[in-house]
Amino acid sequence: MLGDHFLKEQGLGFTAVPHVAERVVIAPGDDAALVIASDGLWDVTSSDRAAALVARALTGGEGGACGAAEALMAHAVAQRSKDDVSLMVLRIRPPPLSAAGAPPGALPAAAAGGGARR
Repeated sequence: MLGDHFLKEQGLGFTAVPHVAERVVIAPGDDAALVIASDGLWDVTSSDRAAALVARALTGGEGGACGAAEALMAHAVAQRSKDDVSLMVLRIRPPPLSAAGAPPGALPAAAAGGGARR
């Protein structure tokens, strides 16, 4: 049987409702990261701790997103997670701003539908 369905059916308090933490603080020109992980990571790691580990890997030249994923996995193992740990780190790099303050290739406001209406 795949997953924990048999435990959920037994009424042991397991749920399929995900834990979602949202952190959105991205300044123009900054990088961001998205961490998607199973409860094997989140059972032993807070969102803040995971963010710190990812930030250190991304800014410290420790292998980019791959290095960040490895750091999170190593942390989960060091914390002796008792569940399987599946995770993915996606690095998000917004395009650089042009001299006019818009990403290169962006449509002017009028062409994008934001212009004055008659």
